[in-house]
Amino acid sequence: MMKKLQIFAAFAALLFFAAACDSPETQTTDAASMQQAEPEQITQEVLADSPWLLVNLFGEEFTLEMEGLRQPGITFDAEEGRVHGFAGCNQFTGGFSVAEGRELSFTQMASTKMACPDMEVEDRYFKALEQTARVSLVEGRMQFEDREGAVVAVFFAEPDGL
Repeated sequence: MMKKLQIFAAFAALLFFAAACDSPETQTTDAASMQQAEPEQITQEVLADSPWLLVNLFGEEFTLEMEGLRQPGITFDAEEGRVHGFAGCNQFTGGFSVAEGRELSFTQMASTKMACPDMEVEDRYFKALEQTARVSLVEGRMQFEDREGAVVAVFFAEPDGL
């Protein structure tokens, strides 16, 4: 009986780990691999399909949820041409537009001004938004690129909203 219980426990653990390998948290956000796939045509409505969680900033993968902190993200409102989100400490809002299929620009950006112990992620996130010139949707991920085509930020769609 004990042997059957051990075999069942091992099988259950194997299934759990196999299912975890398919989760968005384990998908690669490597900027080089994202640039190899063909991006789709982008509209404001496509960006507004889902809130997006920031998972890669200037080539560095990270997650704040593991440390009990809220993950930075961005949400697009296609009807209003507005964007809002969380940058790691402060909320932000502004306007956005998509032109010629992939050209993305942010305008009249503003944020709250709370002081937090560590502002590094937020400062880098705002720098990425300032440098963004194009957007791509590739394999369920959204990436922001600068004018030279370098990926400055990568996002996954947030299933539960921001």
